[in-house]
Amino acid sequence: MPTVEPDDIDKEMLARAEKHKNDPVYPLEDVLTEIESDRRRITLRLPKSLHENLIRASAKEGVSLNQCILHQISTGYTVNYVKQV
Repeated sequence: MPTVEPDDIDKEMLARAEKHKNDPVYPLEDVLTEIESDRRRITLRLPKSLHENLIRASAKEGVSLNQCILHQISTGYTVNYVKQV
């Protein structure tokens, strides 16, 4: 299997992970509370160009960025669709 060199975003994420490797782990109670809540929250680190394309797509559709991303995920659209907007 070919190896891929990390790009700048990968390197930044690895540096952040290294910086926080000794931070305490979230308590199980906090994790369970998050799982049981009505809303699920995740943090994504996106390339700037993808983020900008998603903003343009959401504006074109007249929906929030969150709604646009949820729609893209739930309907299986690819990044290529967003690039066309």
